[in-house]
Amino acid sequence: MPFTIEVVNQDSLVRSKIDALVAANPTDWQVPLAVASAYFNDDKLEDAMPWVDKSIKLKETFQNLRTKANLLFSHGQKAGSNYGRRAGRREGQSRGR
Repeated sequence: MPFTIEVVNQDSLVRSKIDALVAANPTDWQVPLAVASAYFNDDKLEDAMPWVDKSIKLKETFQNLRTKANLLFSHGQKAGSNYGRRAGRREGQSRGR
């Protein structure tokens, strides 16, 4: 027997789940990066930017710098290339270059 479940405000529900996840892992840079990536994949660039910034603030990594550069590039801001260069240097350093 089929049935329907209604979610009155899906954005509010998603936001509450995100807030709970971040509250449970306040020092994990990967959590805000995952949120940023999800928003980025949904073409919600304005929503993604603060989350990638939170990730970078917690710990600057190649992954979050690359995501920031991709967001800026997708947003048409060539200034994002500075983030890409920094991320490239980090990757080279981790490879022993």
